[in-house]
Amino acid sequence: MPVTIAIDRIEDPQAALIYPILLADKIAIILQVPGKPLAYYQTLVPRKTVETTLQKLRNNLSERGKNPQVIAEAKKVYKWSIEPLKAELDKNPQIETLVFVLDGELRNIPMAVLYDEKSQKYLMQDKYAIAISPQLTLFAPQRLEKKLKVFTGGIGEAQT
Repeated sequence: MPVTIAIDRIEDPQAALIYPILLADKIAIILQVPGKPLAYYQTLVPRKTVETTLQKLRNNLSERGKNPQVIAEAKKVYKWSIEPLKAELDKNPQIETLVFVLDGELRNIPMAVLYDEKSQKYLMQDKYAIAISPQLTLFAPQRLEKKLKVFTGGIGEAQT
């Protein structure tokens, strides 16, 4: 049986964990920076507004020539989910990777496409690598107990 590890137990001094959670009237965001207590942020925005924006963003991403529409929707999502914690991230220059544990409709868009209106950059153009974790637990690396049996073969002459 595979062993799992809670993602918040993985110690990487260069990674910040971001948990955006869609609630009825807001986006709650939990930020975990190595060596610091969890930080809580929120953006007051109705869930329906967030879901509609995310659906528009996803649809526009799949169509050519929709870059202005993508940027318009990506700005909103950045403002709601990244901007509140930007100051804390900036205070921690050792952070090189943002690990997102996404909720609901947020799972359907790439975080790299979020757009910062101030710097006029996509999140992927910032100084951070971006990682996504599908859940709060990961499989722990384990040694293989059994020796693998592998059959390898080849043909030296062409078959006709």
